Amino acid sequence: MKWDGGWLWMRWAWALAVLITHLPRARGITDAYASSDMVFEDTLLHVNAWLPMTPALAWVLWGLAIVAALLVAQGRFAKPALLVWLPFYWILLSAEALNMKAYDRLLTWLALALLLAPGSRDLLRSWSDGLARVALILVYAALYGSTGWLKLLEEPSWLQGGEVLALHLVHPEFGSALGAKLAPAAPLLAVFTVAAEASFVFLVWFRRTNPWILAALAGMHLGIAVTMDVGPFGWVALAGYPVLLHPSIALGLYSRWRFSRRGRPAGSAGLASGSGVGTPAR
Repeated sequence: MKWDGGWLWMRWAWALAVLITHLPRARGITDAYASSDMVFEDTLLHVNAWLPMTPALAWVLWGLAIVAALLVAQGRFAKPALLVWLPFYWILLSAEALNMKAYDRLLTWLALALLLAPGSRDLLRSWSDGLARVALILVYAALYGSTGWLKLLEEPSWLQGGEVLALHLVHPEFGSALGAKLAPAAPLLAVFTVAAEASFVFLVWFRRTNPWILAALAGMHLGIAVTMDVGPFGWVALAGYPVLLHPSIALGLYSRWRFSRRGRPAGSAGLASGSGVGTPAR
């Protein structure tokens, strides 16, 4: 049995990622999704063929998606709210008639994982079979595995001087001053990126290696966030990390934090078993 507390933190992180991704769209919602002088009929979901996206409808869908995300964070109505968020969010985004952005697709996969998550109202005291976590790991294994092994097998420039990464760091559209300063280190950073992504599919399963591979990839996402302007993909990806972290490690961290708030030493008896935060059903 696996401790379910990570799902609570993931719910909060997912809702925050939705807000980071979705709120800025308000600035151009009519131009991007409901322009009165240009409506795409052949959209991703073919919605405009039977329901033309008006500005009023776009604002309604945008607002309901925000409310649904907040309800997911609140928790009491998390799964019904996810069932509202999924169609409303995708109907709105389908009106772009463009390839759906990677972070929007990942947000959806994370939402589907949350639908599979344990339904306990008190996740900090809940234990389950861990199958929902396995499903989430497979999503990230497909994400990191495909990118890491593609770089390794099909894009030799990543390991032969790191030119691809160096060009991204200094690119006039999405590079930065800090990225330009780090460009000389691109060969080392490129090897680190490929190694972390490609090895995730193996190392994430084991308790001993799990936190280290997650720390490496979290560092990669944070590094991208401060050196390049490539959208909120990193924040979306990090939203699933509380569940990806091995449940026994997550429980240990929570127990230490909980005991420290009570003024008890971190090594108090009962820590290893998670005393006070629930025990697995027998």
